[in-house]
Amino acid sequence: MLCDILVTSAPGVARYCEIYVGDQRCGIVSDPAEFQNEAVPVFSGTLYRPVYSYEGRPSDYAAACSAVKQAILKLT
Repeated sequence: MLCDILVTSAPGVARYCEIYVGDQRCGIVSDPAEFQNEAVPVFSGTLYRPVYSYEGRPSDYAAACSAVKQAILKLT
């Protein structure tokens, strides 16, 4: 927790969320809640892992949504 506070307090650093289905990386989004509001099927195997990047990094919501849907189809 201390490392998170130190890293995110650095100028120009922001916390993002990397989306995984099982072991497959699907993309990085800035706000997992906004990602969940997209037309993504609810799947218990979807994981959100915090990652750090530069502030203002574009999120790849559309690509992440598509990758999650494809990964879920492979698992079902």
